Amino acid sequence: VSYTQAFWTWSEWEPHLDWMALQGINMPLAFTGQEFIFAKTFSKFGFTQQDLQAFFSGPGFFAWQRMGNLRGWGGPIT
Repeated sequence: VSYTQAFWTWSEWEPHLDWMALQGINMPLAFTGQEFIFAKTFSKFGFTQQDLQAFFSGPGFFAWQRMGNLRGWGGPIT
């Protein structure tokens, strides 16, 4: 979930989820929480919260970061 979907309300999500269910898509939010796992893992290697905030993109850019084609975005997340 990225781009504008990160900011959708329930009234926008509901028909989209219904459409995905009718198409047999049963794991649409499998990426939810991925950044939390990354943060926990990176912290075990000595990265600070400040390092992580500079590394992670904002929610509108998560897809690009997950694909590995985002080097910076003008952050950090605050």
